[in-house]
Amino acid sequence: MRYALVGADGRLVRAPGLGAVGPFHPDGHGGFVAPAADQDGRYGYLDHRGAWLAEPELRHTGPFQDDGLSRYQAQDGRWGYAGTDGAPVVPAGLTEADVFRHGLAVARTADGAGFIDASGRFVIPPRFAAAGRFAPNGLAAVRTVDGGPCGFVDRTGRTVVEPRFDGTRPFGPDGVAPVRMGDLWGPIDERGTWVVEPSFPMLNAFDANGLAYVLGGSVGDRFRGFLDARGELVIRASDRLSQDFGCGLVRFDHRRRGPGRRLRRRERTRALRHP
Repeated sequence: MRYALVGADGRLVRAPGLGAVGPFHPDGHGGFVAPAADQDGRYGYLDHRGAWLAEPELRHTGPFQDDGLSRYQAQDGRWGYAGTDGAPVVPAGLTEADVFRHGLAVARTADGAGFIDASGRFVIPPRFAAAGRFAPNGLAAVRTVDGGPCGFVDRTGRTVVEPRFDGTRPFGPDGVAPVRMGDLWGPIDERGTWVVEPSFPMLNAFDANGLAYVLGGSVGDRFRGFLDARGELVIRASDRLSQDFGCGLVRFDHRRRGPGRRLRRRERTRALRHP
């Protein structure tokens, strides 16, 4: 498949001949820049005129984030970050690199995973077996050794919640995070105290609404729904329910009618009232 570029007026900006094109991002000078690939699968960066800002010589380029940085992978497999002019800001010297969240990004070297700032400097040294993205409350999940337990650190690398969990998800907007013990999930607060003891086979991260999709109950009496940050089940369904809200609404399939096949009346009302 070949991609072309068309302007807002419908005018052809670049004829078909691109293997991939990512979203355009403001370049800070009245124009736009996007990651793109040629027909041979080599990546670079295009300007809004369809010209190469950086020639397609890379293995991969990612979309630009709000901080104006794009992850890229050089042909030798190492990762770095480029600015909106298509030039490297952080040279490709990392074995892995994630997107920036709240000013820091997970990056990996031969020594392990740590956190870098936008200049590429390790703010938290690469000393972890694995690390997750920082949440708005300034906490990130880490695993100190392969196969070991997970805990949470702050932006200085200080341990805030001691490693004792088998799995984690990020903290949500209300300072609650799902964690796993064995096969079961439960939410904790920022001190590591249980909001609800682990009892759910599945518990997703809390979204911008402060709700987390949950699968609970016992065999033969399963339910799905959404928990709030207090651990209360504000939506419960025994039938199919979408795992994500869109524009404040969640899709619920109630084609099969009968006892237990609809949202309970009280839960429907609470769902409509929830922001």
